[in-house]
Amino acid sequence: MVEQLEKLVSLFEKGQLDRRQLIGGVIAALGAPAAASAAGPALFEGRQVNHVTLSVSDLERSRAFYERLVGAKVMYEGPKHGQNVYDMRLADSTSFISVATTRPGVAPHINHVCVGIRGFDTDRAEALIKKEFPGSDPRATSTPAGAAEPIRWRSVNLKDPDGLGIQLGDVKFQLDGRH
Repeated sequence: MVEQLEKLVSLFEKGQLDRRQLIGGVIAALGAPAAASAAGPALFEGRQVNHVTLSVSDLERSRAFYERLVGAKVMYEGPKHGQNVYDMRLADSTSFISVATTRPGVAPHINHVCVGIRGFDTDRAEALIKKEFPGSDPRATSTPAGAAEPIRWRSVNLKDPDGLGIQLGDVKFQLDGRH
């Protein structure tokens, strides 16, 4: 819309539109509905960013940073998937930041973002994503049997078009250490 308005002003400044034509064009531009997305209807209704998992070079330094920066409080401390982890809850929220030690030879990075979806059905979601986004490599995941983690979960991990890690799970995913 900005381009459309700039074009109208340019035509006015060049004398190709009079004042009434300019005003009429601006009103029409502002009243026109936004272009519809070609993406189609959403497969899921994302309700919240449940968590972000960061692979960090210094776990204690990162814990102190997020405690000081945003008041994050540790809700879980221990091993996950062979890495030391702090899951740090944000104030008055079910959202959290998970910081994990980076694996040897891997630079610090954002591992993934998890979006919470009400009434999430892992198996249905995996099938839908495979159909709609076959190149996204969707995989249903769950807490490994016998894991020491206090959190039990089922979710779908996939890659976005740029190869970034995305996880989908229920809005209750990891709420107070329970699914």
